[in-house]
Amino acid sequence: MKGLSKKSHTQTTINILASEAIKTSEIEREYLSRKDVMSSVRNNLKISTSYENVKDIKAKEIGELVTMVQNTFKEMLFD
Repeated sequence: MKGLSKKSHTQTTINILASEAIKTSEIEREYLSRKDVMSSVRNNLKISTSYENVKDIKAKEIGELVTMVQNTFKEMLFD
């Protein structure tokens, strides 16, 4: 991803996080709207110029989860 433009890098990150969220949810037999998950991811990464409405609360929450993991994966779990 280092060779991608900033715009392509951002879009690829959104796609990867959304796909991860959707596949993770499917394991639990939850089938989420890709559109809602992607909106949630964009909202949480603060990429959108305005807040995008997310109708499905589960899509909103999984979007929050995957972006939190993306933003904190390098942090130590315990001291």
